Amino acid sequence: MSKKLYIPYTAACLFGVLFLFMFPEAVKESIKNSLERCSTQLLPSFFPMMILARQIYQSLSISSGAFSDLCCRISGFPKKLFPIFLTGILCGYPAPAIICKKGLEDGTLTKKEAEICTILCNNASPSFVIILIGNGVFESIPLGISLFILQTACVICAAHIFLRKEKTTIPTISQGKENISETVLKCTYSMLEICGFVVFFSLIADALNMLFLQVHALSLFRIFISGMTEITGGVNSVRQLKNSIKIPFLCAFISTGGLSVFFQIFTFVKFKLSSYFAVRLTIFSLLVLSFSVLFKIFGILSLL
Repeated sequence: MSKKLYIPYTAACLFGVLFLFMFPEAVKESIKNSLERCSTQLLPSFFPMMILARQIYQSLSISSGAFSDLCCRISGFPKKLFPIFLTGILCGYPAPAIICKKGLEDGTLTKKEAEICTILCNNASPSFVIILIGNGVFESIPLGISLFILQTACVICAAHIFLRKEKTTIPTISQGKENISETVLKCTYSMLEICGFVVFFSLIADALNMLFLQVHALSLFRIFISGMTEITGGVNSVRQLKNSIKIPFLCAFISTGGLSVFFQIFTFVKFKLSSYFAVRLTIFSLLVLSFSVLFKIFGILSLL
């Protein structure tokens, strides 16, 4: 750790210890809510999708042909990385990071390929965007579907920008096949790691929220920090905000996934922070602009 960060990091840890001792009931309630969210939301949606993603990925083979060439040209992903892009669209984060880690272990991906693919392909899943945001926040499934399509389009634009100079540096190696038992076992460990991140960062978000309430911080600031720490809590908090504020907040949450998602994918594949911020800021900028226009279009259509 950098010497410049040592003192603030130590101070943050001491604050955490004091919080645990001073507010034991709040800690219990936060962990209880997080575990309930893991069991009722994350586990049913992520766990089977993680298993299927690993099985689908090792079964996918993009052969040469006019259609596959067209798909790769449109998406901006070379044939070697295109299956990871597809599984990322279906499953959302952190499934692509897990696949990239497997690619590194198998030797099918170089370190550079795994890094850029992890940064680009880890995005919100269809169920998260369509159900939790579209239906839960805006009460509109069509708007949620449109937002998910926009997210995918923004990722494709970012891929054309950041993968333009990237070339597959080694030929594709035959992947080591996993049977279903091995996949279930590995995904079980991964799911425990994910739930651990969610519980820990939800606790941090709740602690910060209590602190900000004590110092009478602006509610917008509290909501933004909450969402950038743990995305689910942030999404649930923006429902009462004005649309002009709600849209950029949601786009920021979706584009990054918050600190919880960041550390989840960073655990699987280490990458440069400069590359991460460049890609994610690009996706956020494209998403907030396009979603603002889309929301106005939906508003006009609702009047007809």
